[in-house]
Amino acid sequence: MIKIRAEDTGHTRILTEINTLQGDLKKRTDKDIEILSQSIDNDGLILPMVVWTNKTDPEHKEKLLDGHGRYTALIKLALRDPSILTQPLPVLLVDAESEEEAKKLLLQISSQYGHITKQGLDAFTKGIALDPKQFRLAPKKFSIQKGGIKAQAPTGIMVRLRVDAEKASTLIELLRNTDGVTVL
Repeated sequence: MIKIRAEDTGHTRILTEINTLQGDLKKRTDKDIEILSQSIDNDGLILPMVVWTNKTDPEHKEKLLDGHGRYTALIKLALRDPSILTQPLPVLLVDAESEEEAKKLLLQISSQYGHITKQGLDAFTKGIALDPKQFRLAPKKFSIQKGGIKAQAPTGIMVRLRVDAEKASTLIELLRNTDGVTVL
């Protein structure tokens, strides 16, 4: 069993009752899930997951709108502690008329309307003992290398790169598979 720190919402579900909706929308590494699993194992489930009931489905399957990382981390923890699979977990229920509307809501929930700065983080965490490995914050710089191509730049800015035509496809593939990078 995991510790539930989220306040009782009046609604609970077990993991096996919930279907994921997000698919490959967000990229998470095994390390991301490992860090989140350790956080949940140490600190408990802090936020409820957000669920939408698909009323057009004859079985009224419930789909996860927010909490896919927590869901995956809980499944991982359940490999060690199977009781997690049947543990009632707090959820928030969101109303949407269709899967299309539910997906729009998922994008709204998942969108980041701001970012954490070093100055803001330092002020917020002043006097708090933290393990920096426990959190995944955006790096100040990204650096990637593959096939003799290396790219490095500060985050949060647009970068224009010029490369030989023969290396362009490798660079584009590399950049597309890099967290925090958007290829235009």
